[in-house]
Amino acid sequence: METSGVSNGPADILPTEAVCRVSIGAGKAGCRSRQVARIGPTQLGLLFSAVGAGTVVGALVIASLGDFAHKGPLVLGSILLWAVVLALFGTSSSLQMSIPLLFILGAAQNSAGATTTTLLQTRVPPEMRGRAMSLNTLLVM
Repeated sequence: METSGVSNGPADILPTEAVCRVSIGAGKAGCRSRQVARIGPTQLGLLFSAVGAGTVVGALVIASLGDFAHKGPLVLGSILLWAVVLALFGTSSSLQMSIPLLFILGAAQNSAGATTTTLLQTRVPPEMRGRAMSLNTLLVM
């Protein structure tokens, strides 16, 4: 069985191609990582872990801020940071550069998402919150 991220022949290529053709989301990222970045499952696990760790740190930072007054600039800054870091990750060709970028991406994504949800729930009348949250979910996903 192949573990290095490089195919050892038709036995490895055919099942991988079948999975890649039907994958979406994170599964598609795994397929692309093998085809484009030439990394194996261990390195892909590190990349996914970096995003997860960034998300946890971002959540802890946002929670430590409490109920602060200027949430709008935080949302805008987080979205801008997320976009810049995503563009840098798109041009990255090294694992050592990609891991910190994905850590920052996870933190910025969580910061923007949590703050946006807070703003939405605090500014919408109680009888409309369910509708507003479902629309938010529809637009984000």
